[in-house]
Amino acid sequence: MIRAIAHLISICFHPLVLFIALLWTGYLVDPYAYALSSAHEVSVTAIMTVAILFVIPVVTVLMMKGLGFIKSLRMEDPKERIGPMIASIICFVWFYVNMKSNANVPSSFLVLALGGCIALALDFFINNFSKISLHTTGAGAFLTGVIILMTISSNKVIDITLFGSIWQLHPMMLILVATVIGGLVGTSRLLLEAHRPVDIYGGYLVGVISLVISYRIWF
Repeated sequence: MIRAIAHLISICFHPLVLFIALLWTGYLVDPYAYALSSAHEVSVTAIMTVAILFVIPVVTVLMMKGLGFIKSLRMEDPKERIGPMIASIICFVWFYVNMKSNANVPSSFLVLALGGCIALALDFFINNFSKISLHTTGAGAFLTGVIILMTISSNKVIDITLFGSIWQLHPMMLILVATVIGGLVGTSRLLLEAHRPVDIYGGYLVGVISLVISYRIWF
């Protein structure tokens, strides 16, 4: 039962899912920083983001599995992660370059996008020596990204529209949620024995460092 829950957590808080959630959080924190004139533009940007950063990498992995390049979707052998990671890096860099050339995208969004590229590049390099946890890299990047967004934004509260009602959320609640998610992800990976503790902690560190480097580049 515990392993089943840990596996569910690993799926729900997959690094690709967390990164898209981080980008969406950036929009929720300060939607007026985005020069998007209509709901249609917001929808198109959201669809493009999901397509490039999630759909294409997932389809690529499924194709590699079908062609026999990887044995399982868990990719327990670090060598099996090389192909999917290269595909993800290409998608993330492509996304960042496209967003950078868009004058309607604020610097806060570009910090997150570049941070994702740096995190993947570092993980790809470290993967040659150790099976670093991509999940905790995503969790570390998510928490650091939320903190950076709170630092950049001057908004004291965050307005979230749900079911036709506007809910106000204090920024510290987002940081608390990101911290809890980070703890759940690391614990689940340890329970599943998917990584050694050093790979778990190394993933957190890579996620934090990547976003800090990106922040220092843009600000």
